[in-house]
Amino acid sequence: MIVSLLLACSGEAPVEPAVEGPRSGLPDTLVAATWQVRLADDAARAPFEGREGWVAWSEGRPADALLAFAAEGDAAALARAHAELAVDWRLAGQLASRATVEVYGRTPMAGDPAEVAGLVAAARAELGEAPEGTPLPRPEGWASQAAPGTLPDAGPVPHYRFRESLPEGLEVPAVHPGAGFALAAAHRAAAVAADPGSAGLVAWMDAAWGGEAPPPESPRPTTVPDAWLFLSLATTPADLVGFGALPPDTAEAAASTGSPFAVLAAACLPAEDPVGCAESAAAGLRAELTAKMAEVAGEPRPYHRRFAARAEVGALVHLARVYERRAGPCALPGGACEGVGARDADAAGRLRVSALDRADGAGVSESLVWLWIAAWDVGNRNTVRAAELLHRASASIPGLDAARVPLDALHLRVSRSAAPGLPVH
Repeated sequence: MIVSLLLACSGEAPVEPAVEGPRSGLPDTLVAATWQVRLADDAARAPFEGREGWVAWSEGRPADALLAFAAEGDAAALARAHAELAVDWRLAGQLASRATVEVYGRTPMAGDPAEVAGLVAAARAELGEAPEGTPLPRPEGWASQAAPGTLPDAGPVPHYRFRESLPEGLEVPAVHPGAGFALAAAHRAAAVAADPGSAGLVAWMDAAWGGEAPPPESPRPTTVPDAWLFLSLATTPADLVGFGALPPDTAEAAASTGSPFAVLAAACLPAEDPVGCAESAAAGLRAELTAKMAEVAGEPRPYHRRFAARAEVGALVHLARVYERRAGPCALPGGACEGVGARDADAAGRLRVSALDRADGAGVSESLVWLWIAAWDVGNRNTVRAAELLHRASASIPGLDAARVPLDALHLRVSRSAAPGLPVH
């Protein structure tokens, strides 16, 4: 059983007491509608038990899970795996592009290869910024589509070896910043091919994690298969497709959306201590879900804490993105603002760290969170944590470590630019 495997991997005691903690303020009907509570019922959870794909997913191995879902013939789970890997690869593309701009665009040095000007222009274009100069085109042969159940790649790394423009200049490895974006597009296409009915979900999930907004003719899905919710960071369909969306003005209106995360955001946005409110509300959600799962199952069970922890991490991610969205340009790397914008940007940054700390503390292995934070770190020239998080994600997603090439170059550039006498870590 998958819950037994979760227990074996985590070393948790076989039974734990009900969790006491702050209340989230959610209506009971919303708590009962979460996948965590619904699937605490053994019969409801039975379709997910004893399957290699879900075991791999629970262990944070999305690529292995994708291959297993394909072998099991589960179209919905396969589409979800492709869709989440698409987000992973897009975030890796953002990381690589930001690192390229930081290295060669914002801190150029004498002797940089002449070709990096085209690389920087390509990186800016991939990030949706106006490029200066002519972008280096993506290498030929990169697929924009992939067969369902396969793992596309962007060829051998590095993609280029440039020469420094100095006498006896060294060879400099480089990757095209569009690699992650190309593989993201391939995975999105594979998701839709695996389950054509999931096209709207694929588009909205990508948008929820910072991708392009779906066209007006693609309304936000209101029903989502449990194969898309199980072991996710969401709690309900509205959460899954609405990460980071600004909530209605009141808790009552937020509750009508069907999103527990929206209720928490509506309560915390006006708070004087936004981070304290968000952390307390997320912990309250975890406590309420844990207690309700024990009620449904008839007793506390070891996996309840893991399921509820995913909701807590998801709530912190959502709230961080809400504050980031409200902060606007203030939340961008290097943004200098005052007043509410500065406060919201600070809250967004601190809640990112809270989400990561809570995920690590609860044993939640989630590449989406790691890469989301790593891409943000690169924009702030925090190469040490970005490298560690990219390494975690690369261990379970083949080829992802290609983004390490520009990240390593940025780390070296940051080290060279450090003030004399300051330690560089």
